[in-house]
Amino acid sequence: AVVSTQSTGNPAVSLGLFLDKRISVLRLFLYWAAQFIGGIAGGGLIFVLCNYKDRPSPSIGLVSYDLEEYTYVQVFFNEVFGTMTLVLAVYATFIEPNQDLNYLKCIVISITCMIANPMCCINPARGLAFNVITLQKLNHIGASVFGPLLGAIVAATIYNTILKTN
Repeated sequence: AVVSTQSTGNPAVSLGLFLDKRISVLRLFLYWAAQFIGGIAGGGLIFVLCNYKDRPSPSIGLVSYDLEEYTYVQVFFNEVFGTMTLVLAVYATFIEPNQDLNYLKCIVISITCMIANPMCCINPARGLAFNVITLQKLNHIGASVFGPLLGAIVAATIYNTILKTN
């Protein structure tokens, strides 16, 4: 039960937990529905409160990719790598039992998110929300939605074939 509650904010983490057989397919789809609806609702609220409608933005999914500096492929694989790192950190801190370091688990994941790449969205719900709300950069949704989901698949594969201890 503790593991399944850790996926409530990020669809890529939920997918990683599903692929490790920690949550059921029904729970995965219920989480995804809540996560994507919550992401769009929260993104809409931020869009209105922060007056984003009056700002031209070159960003994808509320992250600062300069689309004149980075190609779509670079952005996509940056998302894959960043999310893979996040999901592996979740596996290492919440799946592998170590009660001695319980208080450090959230710190480890937070540091991993900062180090992975400050420009990564690493959350498909956040990536989708901004693109849907602004109706901008819809041709880049694949990078901010499918990149993180592929990152979760890569992380699950690495964890289950190489790193898993039992």
